[in-house]
Amino acid sequence: MAIECDNRKAHAPKVQQARDRRKDAFLRRLGWRVLRFHEEEILARPDECVSLAVEILRQKIGPGA
Repeated sequence: MAIECDNRKAHAPKVQQARDRRKDAFLRRLGWRVLRFHEEEILARPDECVSLAVEILRQKIGPGA
């Protein structure tokens, strides 16, 4: 799993958004799950971000692993 943390300054330009989409597509072709969080989301609800990432990992590798 790849976890990306976006923010307005670095990820607002259209060029960067296109780069992010290409990177995400590349990783997905390799079988990776790409999870993107915005900086504000991480700061406001860090536990929810972690819970989502853990849940996705559990689905991939199974509970108790």
